Amino acid sequence: FFFSIRRRHTSCREVSWARRCVQETGVKDCEVVELEAEEAEALGLDNDEDDKDDYEDMPEDEEGHPEEEPEKEPQIPNNTHELLGHKDFVTSVSCCPQNPDIVATGSGDDSAKVWSLASLKEIGCLTGFADSVSSCKFSYDGSRLCTASMDGTLKIWKASSPFELLGTLDGPQDEIHFIQWHTKGNVLLCGSEDGTMWMYDGNKCQNMNTFSGHR
Repeated sequence: FFFSIRRRHTSCREVSWARRCVQETGVKDCEVVELEAEEAEALGLDNDEDDKDDYEDMPEDEEGHPEEEPEKEPQIPNNTHELLGHKDFVTSVSCCPQNPDIVATGSGDDSAKVWSLASLKEIGCLTGFADSVSSCKFSYDGSRLCTASMDGTLKIWKASSPFELLGTLDGPQDEIHFIQWHTKGNVLLCGSEDGTMWMYDGNKCQNMNTFSGHR
């Protein structure tokens, strides 16, 4: 670490600033060396005119030592929105693929909600669950919304107001851990705690196939 000066005498403040820089780097076995202007020029350390502003503008304590800067609070980005409405933890978030301003959330309060990011308001509340809603997801075309609950039920809803229930799917008898829509059709897959995976026709709300074997 080199600390170059452009004056014949170095102030206590400048040396303190240099030592502080060394400490902040975390490098051990370093020493602050005060160089005369000619020595700094010979080492090529005299071309950083802006460096002096780093220590000249630092506040000092009563003894002339640089003061520690207070920790800054984290800044919340301007594009962050807060949606209030659930009464318990949020388990899942899904954005509508055809309209990113529409968002669905599942919660430990045994409900799912649909929100408008344009108005930052709740536009739909989906209920009828006996346990936490573990997952929610829009279909590829945004026409359907599936919710999965820890009570082992799958429900398919119309993904627009008034968000009517289209059907409750028969199948898993245990907690549902994931749901996934096909990327090009309203075909739904879900995985359950009982080691089974189920495939459904999302338009007819009917089971198409069951896969077992996991333990």
